[in-house]
Amino acid sequence: MNDYAVLLALSYFKQYKETYILTDLAEILGYNLTRLDLLIDELLNNEMLLFNGYLLEISNKGIMLLFNNDMNNYDYEDERIIYNTIDPTKAWNIHKPYVPHSFMKKVK
Repeated sequence: MNDYAVLLALSYFKQYKETYILTDLAEILGYNLTRLDLLIDELLNNEMLLFNGYLLEISNKGIMLLFNNDMNNYDYEDERIIYNTIDPTKAWNIHKPYVPHSFMKKVK
């Protein structure tokens, strides 16, 4: 599996602990649930994740992998995209062409 996906998955389990949602993790990684299941199986086989009752949690080996790759302080909340809405009163008219500043200098 992709090392970056492994690190993202481990940091997800580290941050969300028992409140994780597997469909959210799949969306973050861009995986379907079958591929996510394969990734989780790999992490369980490599003892980076373990079961605590019926919940998955990151093991000490997984935490050490995050620490060694400088991902121990990765925070998903800081990485969320904030979408700005367009104010229709200040929006550019769609029928008016947009010409970048100094466009003619670059064409000549």
